[in-house]
Amino acid sequence: GMFWEMHDSLFATVDQWGVDEPDPELVALAGGLDLDVEEFEACLASREPLERVIADIYASMGAVSSTPSFIVLKDGQGSVLRGSQAPDDFVALLEGVIEEGFGE
Repeated sequence: GMFWEMHDSLFATVDQWGVDEPDPELVALAGGLDLDVEEFEACLASREPLERVIADIYASMGAVSSTPSFIVLKDGQGSVLRGSQAPDDFVALLEGVIEEGFGE
């Protein structure tokens, strides 16, 4: 859908919007994807998305003490995986959480 089109465009055009004033470039990108440009500009100008990210950062402080760390959330419960994970182990863990939850 549109989310992935914007995602792919952002990665493909990082040199254009990775500047001190990225908003005009981001708006042009959104317009090229037929997004609602006025709504997109209003979102960029709003502090609400930033405040949501900041709230998440503060909420996670102390939970993550090493890099990389993965936080797995389901139905309001969570678990922190510290350090690198083999892909197969990661898949097995996620499948277990999806099927059975966190075992509580």
